[in-house]
Amino acid sequence: QSFFSGPDRAVAAIDSSPAIFNNTVQGATWGFALVRSGTVLADNVVDRAAIGVYLAESNAEVVRNWINDTTIFGIRAETSGSPGLRANAITNAQGTFAVGIYTTGPVTPTIKGNSIQGIQARDGTDAVGAGTPGGDGGLAIGILVDGGSSATVMSNMVDSLRAGRGGNGAPNS
Repeated sequence: QSFFSGPDRAVAAIDSSPAIFNNTVQGATWGFALVRSGTVLADNVVDRAAIGVYLAESNAEVVRNWINDTTIFGIRAETSGSPGLRANAITNAQGTFAVGIYTTGPVTPTIKGNSIQGIQARDGTDAVGAGTPGGDGGLAIGILVDGGSSATVMSNMVDSLRAGRGGNGAPNS
């Protein structure tokens, strides 16, 4: 078991497919980055990261990981590939655009049996001048599949999503 504190990317697998098990990552930009990889990423903990798990052009199996307190995405898969995203626990993601699991582009994922809780978008800013509106609140999404020819999404649990409320407008003076 390995422990990483404050890295940009704790573990990256590029054009390789190592088995990655039982690691703890705290305070990373990206917990795990898998590019053109068929890695099995299992039983890891990511606490306080911008992105817990990032995949591009990968057929990785991402299973039984706990991802907590991300500022953008719990898991993001893009470009291409057919990743399996199974039985992960994603909690307390927060940001302007906060998403538990996000796939984009021609990715054909299997998203099954994940638990996603406590996704919270930021509130909009309050107005700065008289008579002006406040800023828009952010978006909170449990699972977002954007593009791709197919996806299997089943038996997931999404609970406690909170979109950001708009900022207060300023009164006319």
